Amino acid sequence: MAHMQLPFRKICLIVLVALAIGMLGVSARTEMQRKRYSRAKIDISDLQTELDRFQYENGRYPTTEEGLGTLFNAAEMDPDSCAA
Repeated sequence: MAHMQLPFRKICLIVLVALAIGMLGVSARTEMQRKRYSRAKIDISDLQTELDRFQYENGRYPTTEEGLGTLFNAAEMDPDSCAA
């Protein structure tokens, strides 16, 4: 009987290690997803801020032809947006 317990213990140990590694992988993926979600929220907030600024300065939102790139190009070219 003692001879049969040794392989069984090894198998149990391998299974436990595999489960632990799997749980760490799931935890790491969840953290990455949380960071991506947070970054997306920040990006959307920045976009909304730029849209509001464009609307305030121009009295309208950018046209389809102008595109969203107009928001960021205007900010880069605006001399008032640079701190002196």
